[in-house]
Amino acid sequence: MAEEGVAWNDLWAAVKPSRTNCRGSVTSTSWPQVQAVLAKQVAEVITRELPKPAS
Repeated sequence: MAEEGVAWNDLWAAVKPSRTNCRGSVTSTSWPQVQAVLAKQVAEVITRELPKPAS
C-alpha cells in the first residue's frame, strides 16, 4: 500500500495496549471503550495525512 501512496492505519496496534479493556467478545459495556480507542486512532491518522494549511 505504501508503494501506491496509501496511508496505513494499524487499528490493532491502537487497541492492543488497552486489550485488557477491549478483550473478549464485545459487549454493550466494552463497546464504547473500543469505539473511543479506534476513533482516536483514525482521527490522528486522518489529521496527519491531510494537507497542512498555508501560513
